[in-house]
Amino acid sequence: ITGWSRQAEWTFGWPREDVLGQQMDELIIPERYRARHRAGLERFLRTGEAAVLNTRLELSALHRKGHEFPIELSITSIQLGEEMSFSAFVRDITKRRRTERALVESKQHYQALAESIPHLVWTCRPDGYCDFLSRQWVDYTGRPADEQLGSGWAEHLHPDDRERVRSEWAKAVARGDRFD
Repeated sequence: ITGWSRQAEWTFGWPREDVLGQQMDELIIPERYRARHRAGLERFLRTGEAAVLNTRLELSALHRKGHEFPIELSITSIQLGEEMSFSAFVRDITKRRRTERALVESKQHYQALAESIPHLVWTCRPDGYCDFLSRQWVDYTGRPADEQLGSGWAEHLHPDDRERVRSEWAKAVARGDRFD
């Protein structure tokens, strides 16, 4: 390690003076990934081929206290004469991952609730993309869910009603009202 920012100190828990001159992989890369990291670095230095440079990755990092945490990482290489160095931009994404998990759990809870009531339930995004149909809805319509999910729901309306229903949908979305 030849450079270590204040943000890196905060993210990984290591003060600058403790990491400069140390092997990065032994400090912040979880042990199960170290061999793959070393092999990739060696391959890049030998062939110039790199699978991870200039891309955004999500993986685990190791904190000084020993726990792993999720990060978003982007690495670039810098050639200065005969010297090759790398610059990594790292962001702790622990809060984002928690939020994503909470959203998945909330969606599962909502869907379980919608499946347990005796009403027909469906949801669409404002652009008209149908993203959920309750079992009761599918049973009522008699058409498989995969025919109805997506943006083709209005195609299954009676031709005389399609334009009126699309117009009412657009008005409800614009006003933020219920669509009946």
